[in-house]
Amino acid sequence: MLQRISSLTLLLCLALTFSSTCPAQPTASEYEFEFKVDRVYPAVAITKDQLAEAKSIVDINMYFKPSWIKEYLSMDMYTKHEGKQRKAISKNDILSKEQKANLQSIDEGSEVYVEIHYIPENNLKQNPPKKIDFVFTIDPEQDAAFAAGEKELLNYLKKTAIDKIPANTIKQYGMTAVKFTVDQTGHIYDVNLFWSSDDENVDNLLIETICNMPNWIPAQYANGTKVEQEFVLSVGDPSSCVANMLNTSRDQSHLPPMD
Repeated sequence: MLQRISSLTLLLCLALTFSSTCPAQPTASEYEFEFKVDRVYPAVAITKDQLAEAKSIVDINMYFKPSWIKEYLSMDMYTKHEGKQRKAISKNDILSKEQKANLQSIDEGSEVYVEIHYIPENNLKQNPPKKIDFVFTIDPEQDAAFAAGEKELLNYLKKTAIDKIPANTIKQYGMTAVKFTVDQTGHIYDVNLFWSSDDENVDNLLIETICNMPNWIPAQYANGTKVEQEFVLSVGDPSSCVANMLNTSRDQSHLPPMD
């Protein structure tokens, strides 16, 4: 279902990019591209404060629509405590007492798996049970950060890569993006080109710059547990539809709902 979200967003992006209604491209002298580094959020993630207030699945997953459901069969939730999996069941989309208790004592950084078994809301004669499932995570209190500070991060990127990109390589409405992960020790790994600039030299320059980047301070929870986090370097026009595919906003309501 999460793959369907990405696929639909990509199709929308391409449709907008090649729409005949788009304004004409400005000249190089009229446009100066921007660059920044943002956190990439998981498809479904909430803060500890949001978790403490959660009473139903809607409070956890903004994509879930109770209107889809004619009859609930069960809502199964799987969590981990001290490395062992625990399962708690509710009769509907309201969190049970046991589910709430399990959520408050899960292993920091672990994923929560939810399975909703239900009868769909429709008028079909044959209306067999279906299942919706998804995974969500709980954000750490402290996000990963460049050890020398954000200002020095931008200076490093500008000096090492941005200033070396030829003029007019990235035009208005265009964007290139490189995703990377900061691990539990602050090291950079899993560097990958998410969206090409259509210039191999520029793509390689950005990838190399990220790969050689100095260490970060890893993300961590209040109890000191350190976890990895994903980030993205985007270079180009912030109004590009590619920006909507990067998942750099906690509120991802612009994405189509899962089914």
